[in-house]
Amino acid sequence: MRLLNKPYTTLSIMLLISNLSFAQKNIVDYLNYGVQNAQVLSKTYLHPYAGMIDANLNGGWNSSPSVLRTGRFTLRYVHNQSYSKSADQITDLNSMIESGKLTDISLNNPEVYRAPTAVHRFLTGQELPTLSYLGQDNDVPNGEDISSLQLPMISFAIGIPWGTEINLKLTPPIEYNQLGKTLLWGAGVKHSLVPYFKFLQKYPFLETSLMLTYTQLNANSEVSYEQQKNQSLDVNSSVISGRFMLGFVFHSFNLYGSAGYGSHNTTIDLLGDYTGIVGETSTISDPLKMEYDFSGAEYEAGVQVNLYFLSLQASYHYSNYSAVSLAAGITF
Repeated sequence: MRLLNKPYTTLSIMLLISNLSFAQKNIVDYLNYGVQNAQVLSKTYLHPYAGMIDANLNGGWNSSPSVLRTGRFTLRYVHNQSYSKSADQITDLNSMIESGKLTDISLNNPEVYRAPTAVHRFLTGQELPTLSYLGQDNDVPNGEDISSLQLPMISFAIGIPWGTEINLKLTPPIEYNQLGKTLLWGAGVKHSLVPYFKFLQKYPFLETSLMLTYTQLNANSEVSYEQQKNQSLDVNSSVISGRFMLGFVFHSFNLYGSAGYGSHNTTIDLLGDYTGIVGETSTISDPLKMEYDFSGAEYEAGVQVNLYFLSLQASYHYSNYSAVSLAAGITF
């Protein structure tokens, strides 16, 4: 049985990159309001995208609390999908102006102040706000209608001595029509807690463990401001996570849950040399740097069905954004 459908995997990565690239390419239009204002507007515009990417990094692990015996291993194909929030679709530009976050900017029509973020697209007939900056009027960028982001990966786990399991996961780099390139990798370790608690040893169907993981994602997309070259948007996201896992483990299926804490950091940089920015008299290098901190508590619940050497797994995890993981794998 082929557990990995390569064309489907490639298409899923392409969809992630291309959708992200469309949104990213709109970022340069915010430079029409000056570098300082573009920093504020772009960070708000991309916030839901950064959160959805971050949520995808939590999936892909062998999340069952049971630890593989020494020498046994699991190879799985995992499909992660994170979801946006309805509250993240719209930005109130009027409140940003009144609070002083934006300088030397005014709304041409005070009644049209609701702007889309990267995950929401205004349809034909919906009026985009027009902002005036230093005598120039420009509509704010539109977004894309994207409610979820998909990210497939391969994960591998192997049992080693001392009731411990090593986990690895990878999404290989891929480039599509110069829209972008992404690479994800992660490493983790899981350790059984059963030997430390005698009462747990009386119930063989109860399993509990601790897991520590690290995941890193790097993505790059080409952008262009006023048809200039050698400009790009770089995304770097990392998660360090620790979780306590508890579950009911039977021969044919497992039910489990986990709770923990993760340090989540995402940085999006607009790189290159930019000339002709409104309000700037010289070339500006690497004008924008947007930093997001999604650190906080993490929760997960899932089920795993075991059919001889084949396993099927589904889980839901939530931190700042929600995500679902579906996996199929083999265990030897």
